[in-house]
Amino acid sequence: DVLYAQSLAQTDCEACGWPTCKEYARAMLTGEDGEWNKCEPGGELATRNTTMILQIRLGTYAAPRKTA
Repeated sequence: DVLYAQSLAQTDCEACGWPTCKEYARAMLTGEDGEWNKCEPGGELATRNTTMILQIRLGTYAAPRKTA
């Protein structure tokens, strides 16, 4: 639900190839769809947020380091 609510446009436009945004989110989470940049209405922001959420979930996210 976090992926759907916080990163996808929630328009159910089917541009990603899935009938609904929730189904696309589920497919990304299960690995059925490995392309995280298909949310056309959400654009770059959706891709960035989706990537960050999925990387956190997978344990591969490395937060940017602060410089002094």
